Amino acid sequence: MIHELTMIDAQDFPKIPGITNYGSHNDMPEPFKEITPDEFWHYFGIYGTGRFDEFKQVKFDDGQANMYRNIHILWYQSCGMAIMSPVHWRCRRPDDGEGYQIIYEDQPRFFRLGCDHDYFEYDREYANEHGLPYTSGRCYHNTVCTKCGHVGSYDSSD
Repeated sequence: MIHELTMIDAQDFPKIPGITNYGSHNDMPEPFKEITPDEFWHYFGIYGTGRFDEFKQVKFDDGQANMYRNIHILWYQSCGMAIMSPVHWRCRRPDDGEGYQIIYEDQPRFFRLGCDHDYFEYDREYANEHGLPYTSGRCYHNTVCTKCGHVGSYDSSD
């Protein structure tokens, strides 16, 4: 599969709910929260590779190594997910003498960017009172985040 790299202008980048600062090329977007690999892969497994990908080299001081780290960000409609490459690695010659192996001494780290949404489902009356969109239908759910106000909907097909 071939992916096309397309540059977009900053004003064409969708505003992600809960992001207060996108930062420069050397800053993490804020807010961010470290998550477990399971949390990352759960989200990735449901939503895939994201709408936009971004690469940064972030100055990250976490007590392990105050150095620039490679960060790959997957931007979704309602948040971002970031993968930080391992810091400590080395090359070694395998026992058979063919080529080299890269040995990682630590694991990648994962982060959620933006609001840690707390959604509640609303009905037509609530939508009318608060000026929110509402779509009706069997198995259709309309939701709003109590923290940042992100509005979403989904069809559960149950």
